[in-house]
Amino acid sequence: MDQYEIMWIVISFGVGGVIAFLLKGRLMYHRLKAAKSEAEKEIEEAQRKAETLLKESKLEAKDRLFKMKSDFDRETKETRLELKKREKRLIQKEEHIDQKIGQIEQRELEITTKEKQVETLEEGLKQREGEYNQLLEEQKKQLEKISTLTAEQAKE
Repeated sequence: MDQYEIMWIVISFGVGGVIAFLLKGRLMYHRLKAAKSEAEKEIEEAQRKAETLLKESKLEAKDRLFKMKSDFDRETKETRLELKKREKRLIQKEEHIDQKIGQIEQRELEITTKEKQVETLEEGLKQREGEYNQLLEEQKKQLEKISTLTAEQAKE
């Protein structure tokens, strides 16, 4: 082996090493590019899943909100109906009480009128009683006068 052959062998090994190094770098570049592409695909898919989950969550929240609003409206309506019934009953009770008060006032007025009539009658009776007592006194006096007289004098 001569020097040229050794040199060619060394150069060939050198060129082969450089080519192997370049091929290895290229292969690594392609692997890196493929891994980057795969990572981007996974990121995009994760973003799509996240958007889908977010949309589903929003729809679920809207459904819950709608259900809660419906329940609240129903309960509010039931409460209003109950309050209207109670209000109607209270109004009826107030009207009944007002009627009773009116009846009581009418009775008080009638009683007052009757009391005045009774007082007037009592005054009339007292006056008549006084008149009767006076008449009795007069008759007693006349009887006393007559009793002191004789029967003939009394007749005259």
